[in-house]
Amino acid sequence: MNWKILVLVIVAIISVLVANMVMAAVDSTPDFGGCEMCHSDVAENFSTTLHYTGAGMKGEYAKHAAAEFGIDMDEYYAQWNCSTCHITTCEKCHEGGHGAEITIDTCDQCHKRKQTSTFVGDMSEHSKPAPNADVHYEKGLTCTDCHDATELHGDGTLYESQLEAVKATCVDCHPAPDTMSHMVHVGKLDCTACHSGWQLNCKDCHLKTRPAYSAVSDEFYLGVAADGKIKPFLRMESEYNNATHVGYGEYFTHAITKEGKDCSFCHDNPEVLCEGCEGEILGQGGSFIPQEIIDRIIGAHTFDANKGTYPSIFGMHNGTIKPSHNLIVSRMYTYPCFGTGGHGEYAAFYYQNKTKIAEGCWSGYQNSDYHYITFDEPFILNSGVIYNYTIRTGSYPLIHHNSTLTVPEGVITCTEFIDANGKTYTDWIPAIRLE
Repeated sequence: MNWKILVLVIVAIISVLVANMVMAAVDSTPDFGGCEMCHSDVAENFSTTLHYTGAGMKGEYAKHAAAEFGIDMDEYYAQWNCSTCHITTCEKCHEGGHGAEITIDTCDQCHKRKQTSTFVGDMSEHSKPAPNADVHYEKGLTCTDCHDATELHGDGTLYESQLEAVKATCVDCHPAPDTMSHMVHVGKLDCTACHSGWQLNCKDCHLKTRPAYSAVSDEFYLGVAADGKIKPFLRMESEYNNATHVGYGEYFTHAITKEGKDCSFCHDNPEVLCEGCEGEILGQGGSFIPQEIIDRIIGAHTFDANKGTYPSIFGMHNGTIKPSHNLIVSRMYTYPCFGTGGHGEYAAFYYQNKTKIAEGCWSGYQNSDYHYITFDEPFILNSGVIYNYTIRTGSYPLIHHNSTLTVPEGVITCTEFIDANGKTYTDWIPAIRLE
């Protein structure tokens, strides 16, 4: 064969191969209705987002409930046309093209089962009013005030779940103030653990017939998130062919409140800490709160010296206290002798350098809680730190006749007790409870 003809044949073959490769590349590029011609970088990134791929929910079902029930999620998605809630065209959100406004209604098309409904103060799919709307909604903010274009369009990373894809955090706008609750919980709790008004949990999600599932707002659970902080955990109960699957996963409630929850909401409620919860953990890296942590949390806002004994007399107590856990104190209870009006009349706590931390005075018998002294301001006693106290009692309070008393919450000592008759002791500890 003539060498010139051979070269022409080789060139022709290469041209056909290159053309086919180019056509394949064009065919594999998502069609965004022509928008990609001017916004190629946005289109390229968007093709990797959860909005486009739908990988988050589909992947979690495939690993957990669907795996247990033996459901093929590819077939399931096709059967129920789940892809309608995943965005394959720009028009899905940018209705009308350039200049189209993105509103809550835009997001509500797909997110009304949870996020947008709870955000505006409704239960799932706006079925009925919920306990409260998100404070950000009440202040006039919308979804895009937190979730910007980069987060919505993607950054080119193929994420597996919302936990990875969502970058917005509370501290982007709200640096934590130096309040006691923030100082005690810094690095341990996520903002949403205290500042979520309520939590939407899913019940009776029938995967076979897919009716509107029941959602409840009277349950609230906390767990350890992938970043190690305690956060709200969604409880999702799914059913299929009379079998039930229960999963728990960290979840942003979109029901944020300005005021945080009070201490007792967690420290008196093991149910909130998901004690005894059984089910799979959804998402990577999360876990239930370990039982030893729950045991430490429950009752951790008190220091209880417990009831003392006789003999008893009122007077002035001085000594030290060393908590075994961080303690937020707002009032002090004095245990009375039976049938008496034993109470505290004055209490003050000091650092070792004698700097006063806080003090409080008795408000009299007219107060129904006359066994209590309420301090002017709540204060913190840190774990392992020794503090001095001065407590003046009235009537007949119970006494611990020891120089040192060790209780689960720490150690309290008597340096000096001067009774009403002027007699001095070094082994009379007041029977008190700090709350």
